[in-house]
Amino acid sequence: MSETIYVNSMTVRAEPKMDWMIDGMAIKQPSPKSFSKAKISINLESFGRWLVEFQRQKVDNDYINLMIQEPYFQAKLSLKIDEFKDFISEFSVNNPGKQWVNIDINEKRSGGLYAQLNTWEPNKEAKPKEESNNDSMPEWMKG
Repeated sequence: MSETIYVNSMTVRAEPKMDWMIDGMAIKQPSPKSFSKAKISINLESFGRWLVEFQRQKVDNDYINLMIQEPYFQAKLSLKIDEFKDFISEFSVNNPGKQWVNIDINEKRSGGLYAQLNTWEPNKEAKPKEESNNDSMPEWMKG
């Protein structure tokens, strides 16, 4: 069983040097049989509220830069804010009712890391696909 380590114990560094506590993001250790180096889960509402507050501080930075320092995984992760918001918007429209985005951090065969959306769901059978609309978007994306 993997232990969940919440990013609240980590900081985001943005210029000018400021430390921000992140809500709505969890880093999990993958199973030993997995090719993943780490798993990231983002709660759309909690992280979105944090992101709105981050931008409200008028930090002159187009990126959110994360330093992940866990015993099983150390890395720097950068999210381009505008592109990430576009990704969340599209994800919300295509996945109505979802509250979490799950991302695997994998290692390329040639070396280096890449992020991949994890779309695995338990009991996916017999669930009718809901119609997508803007009502499925998190509140922070609507305003």
